[in-house]
Amino acid sequence: MSSHPSAQQDTLKSLRDVLGLLKSDKELSELEPGYISNDLLGYIRESGSASLFRKAVAGSTEVWSLLTECYKLGQTRLLEYPNIIRTFNGIALLGRNLVSVDNVAFFAWDSGAVNSMFDLLQYLIVDTQQEGNLSIKGVMTSDCSENSLFYEKFVMSCIQFFANLSVQASQDKTLSSNVLSLFIYNIPTETFASLLNSFTSENSLPILILLEGLIRNTPVNALRLYEEPNGQLFIKFIAKHADAWVSNKNDMCTNLAVEIMMHLLSFGLMPNFLEKFFLNPDFIEPEKTFDFVTLLIISIPSALESWTGGDSENFANDLGKQKSFFDTAFFIFKSIKEEAKPLIETYSTRDRSKDNKQYLNGIWETLVLFLDLFDNFLSSVFRQYEKNTRETSTNSGNLFSYIIEDTDFLESIIGLLHAAESNLPKKSKLSELQRNDTNYGDDELNQSVKTKELLYDSSEFPLIKSKIIFLLGILTKDNTFVQNEIRRLHALELILSNMIIDQNNPYIKEHSILTLSYVLKNNQENQDFISKLEAQEVVTTKEIEDAGLEVKLVDGKVRLNKKD
Repeated sequence: MSSHPSAQQDTLKSLRDVLGLLKSDKELSELEPGYISNDLLGYIRESGSASLFRKAVAGSTEVWSLLTECYKLGQTRLLEYPNIIRTFNGIALLGRNLVSVDNVAFFAWDSGAVNSMFDLLQYLIVDTQQEGNLSIKGVMTSDCSENSLFYEKFVMSCIQFFANLSVQASQDKTLSSNVLSLFIYNIPTETFASLLNSFTSENSLPILILLEGLIRNTPVNALRLYEEPNGQLFIKFIAKHADAWVSNKNDMCTNLAVEIMMHLLSFGLMPNFLEKFFLNPDFIEPEKTFDFVTLLIISIPSALESWTGGDSENFANDLGKQKSFFDTAFFIFKSIKEEAKPLIETYSTRDRSKDNKQYLNGIWETLVLFLDLFDNFLSSVFRQYEKNTRETSTNSGNLFSYIIEDTDFLESIIGLLHAAESNLPKKSKLSELQRNDTNYGDDELNQSVKTKELLYDSSEFPLIKSKIIFLLGILTKDNTFVQNEIRRLHALELILSNMIIDQNNPYIKEHSILTLSYVLKNNQENQDFISKLEAQEVVTTKEIEDAGLEVKLVDGKVRLNKKD
């Protein structure tokens, strides 16, 4: 193997030999399947492991010119001579390694290597070629299983090339825009969808690296993900695999997906995507929408960490973008709430055996999802406000003032809490909740959402009361206006009545106690209101009766006495 000072010349000689081979029908016809020259194999390995070698070779315009010629030849030679697939994969790997070097992305673009690689990638994934109406993949897979293996590797090597390129191009908006344009405008939507569908949640990392790099500093690129059909395929790809990344603790993919979400938040585009997902039901399956929003919820705290300093136009510092995000989420929430409220109010009067389980589950899950989103968003805003009071008091204060005073958010969630309190059952014992040991067979519509070992019945709209009371706590802390509004809207009584264990609403007792403390703090009117409350009725449990006791109401006070 050559030393680094002669790395360029040695690599150039190897590439010239490869180019000569690719032009010779006689030599190609005599090659064994899976052929690759030892010299080329050695340079590929060294370019992947030795940074000095990689830098020495990557800066050569002649190297990139030769790679471009090789990539162009691949569009015809691979179909004619499938036994050369391993050599082409090697050339792609060499380009992948070299393009990862700083400031080399421009060499790759100006030489034509990027466009030639992209054209070659399309030839690998299209159903047929124009000449001969033959599929490259068909030729690969039918002739030799080893060729089939290298075909799959070759596609991955091409994507890795573009992933590395996108990272280097991320600092230049023009270059990153040019690269993304290839995927947005230069490939048929069906072909691009076929490419993305060939990736699984396990091998999807290069796609995420590619996308994150291309939108990192380029808002116009992120906008293309919303406006263009091929851009929307990227978003659908994230939604498709989000659950698997999070569930399987694929931290690298999850972190990159969260980074992408943060960029969309920072550029003020998340409202567009929420509208696309929720107001256009044909855009993607509902369960994938939930997975997308789950990733969004995970990304919110990180998006707000840079509250002080940094780009004044990012999500953490831009009140307008925060308002727009909240407004869109609240608009969708209200539309879902309007569908949920009649179901809550008729819980005890309708024939629930005739419920459309799929529809009911979807309404409940979406309601819970958006309450989680509000919990996370407002909690994160408040934490940053407390952490950086001097720098951000105006910003955070304005956001909370906007939500509380300029929208009907408070009335909306309290109204939902009233409906739930008046109509839905409370489950104070584990025995009142079904266990998750029922065999439902293949009838997924009969399955309610499961949490750990407990099985929730979506017709009872579990979880929502606990989440709403938690939200009220966030909004009430150190806010006299909200304290008084909670009293005016009769939410104080609701908080008091939920200081119990309810298996349908985990932690509702703890949330109620904390929220009540915020509601009463330094507010004499609320304190007086509580002191004047009297019990109106009592409920005797079986355990009290079995102990020979009874509960009586005497002068508005609850007494526990022995039975006569």
